[in-house]
Amino acid sequence: MSKGKMTTTKAQQIDINRAHLVLKNVVLKTPLQFHRKLSEKFGCEVYLKREDLQVVRSYKIRGAYNLIQSLNEAERQRGVVCASAGNHAQGVAFSCKLLDIKGVIYMPAITPKQKINQVKMFGGSNIEIVLVGDTFDDCQAHALEF
Repeated sequence: MSKGKMTTTKAQQIDINRAHLVLKNVVLKTPLQFHRKLSEKFGCEVYLKREDLQVVRSYKIRGAYNLIQSLNEAERQRGVVCASAGNHAQGVAFSCKLLDIKGVIYMPAITPKQKINQVKMFGGSNIEIVLVGDTFDDCQAHALEF
């Protein structure tokens, strides 16, 4: 695993279509649910996307799996590293286990035990959890030094 740098990119339609093909057999198709109170408050129809129904209970699996599966063989051999206070960690752990890739996940030392146990459950022996610092920023600094 090598020192990394966070980047941002603007999604293009071709990227969105490719992500759909990659994810369609990994994530659940979640419903939209009409929300009456928000609709009344804003004077329009408001629907909530129920990503809390995913196996890892959030949409974070989408980005984690989409990126990790795109790694080349050398990158897969090195494994992945991330910093997360919870939901992203679960998505990375699930993806590592599914793709049989090693991962190191830095989480704040104050992370609730339940969240840590969920990450362990999703990642199994494919992941190592490192508890460090009190904030996401502490974890990110350690992950970037890895």
